[in-house]
Amino acid sequence: MAAVVAAGALSASPVGASPGAPARVSGAAGPASGLDAESRDAVRAFQRAFPGVSDEDAWQRIGEEDARSALIGELAATEAATFGGSWYDGATDTQHLQATTAEAADRYARRAADEDIKARVHRVEFTQRELTAEMARALAGTHAVLGSAARDHAGVDVRANRVVVQPSDADLAGVRARRASLPESIVVRPRDDRAEAVADACPSRSHCDRPLRSGLEQWKGEQGNPTCSLGFTARGTLYPARKYVVTAGHCGGIGDTFGHYTHEFGQVERHRNSGDVDALAVRITNAYWLNASFGWIYRPNGDGRPPLAVDARLDSESAMQAGQTVCLTARNSTAGNRCGVVDAVDSSHRGMTRVGGLDACPGDSGGGWYRKSDDRRTAYGIHSDSAEGCHTAGGVSYFSTLPSVEEALGLEAEVQS
Repeated sequence: MAAVVAAGALSASPVGASPGAPARVSGAAGPASGLDAESRDAVRAFQRAFPGVSDEDAWQRIGEEDARSALIGELAATEAATFGGSWYDGATDTQHLQATTAEAADRYARRAADEDIKARVHRVEFTQRELTAEMARALAGTHAVLGSAARDHAGVDVRANRVVVQPSDADLAGVRARRASLPESIVVRPRDDRAEAVADACPSRSHCDRPLRSGLEQWKGEQGNPTCSLGFTARGTLYPARKYVVTAGHCGGIGDTFGHYTHEFGQVERHRNSGDVDALAVRITNAYWLNASFGWIYRPNGDGRPPLAVDARLDSESAMQAGQTVCLTARNSTAGNRCGVVDAVDSSHRGMTRVGGLDACPGDSGGGWYRKSDDRRTAYGIHSDSAEGCHTAGGVSYFSTLPSVEEALGLEAEVQS
């Protein structure tokens, strides 16, 4: 199982980490019951942002923020030529740092370790200084390409290491027409796209309006011929970034037409069913599906609520290990998305990843495997097959990892953050 990062990926890829747990700082310890009202409120706010953290751990991590802030300030000042921004994950008590060179990433990891700060360092393309300057020009309406189209509607997406601009509806088409002239550091998005895209009905996995969702039932050839499950939506890694539906390769071939409910997607344009990759990509050409956002998972028993977001993608197989809990969203997940535990990479099964404790069903091929942590979901792979039966005890399932699928098909799974 080779560690692979898809070319052109926007998500940061970890290159280093300080191994030690952070030291407890003076004044940070003690049960939350002994804190004053203001401190207890701070603990509750931390827990709302990072559910599952105990009172004591939350208070300790709040107290250690001074040390983390000092480190970030130091790097931003002394490493401005390589510093790509940062963020903190309170759920895991991990400080994330971004660097534009491997040498700088090593320095950052050493500095964090010197301060007893648990950290992960990621390689990115752009410095925080570059992104901030680009954002400022867009906000001011003085950008060389955007002009005033995104005035007051731009911001830095630190994790994606990009500037996100949202032109007005009147300017959107013109900006997209000039996309080839925009710097690679800029991503263009419609305004309020996320809120508008989730309003349509989705009463069952076989009957959903837009947007597309991982785990839906698909048809091949014509409506009424259900074939496999929808994996994840994706975009091409080369400009222009076309949109695709990814499912299992054994579900069809080049030129086959796929769709869902009353609307087709388009035809299969990319295909691989060899080695550890069992996947195909249907290029989405139907404006009905294109006129919505991407990166969603079907919400079982949704009761009209928005779909679940794909918050992140597995960028490197080195981040996946035995013992991780993963879940499958597919046609036969009628009682909710079922979960199992990663066993290993199975050399007897084309080198695919094996999941114990979940026996998927016929028709689940192509569905999306993901890992859930708190309320975040990370796309992990595309379902290939399973042991005979359907949800039988002691069964196993197999999937192609997302990094191998993305590399084979030249795609990048869509995420919401």
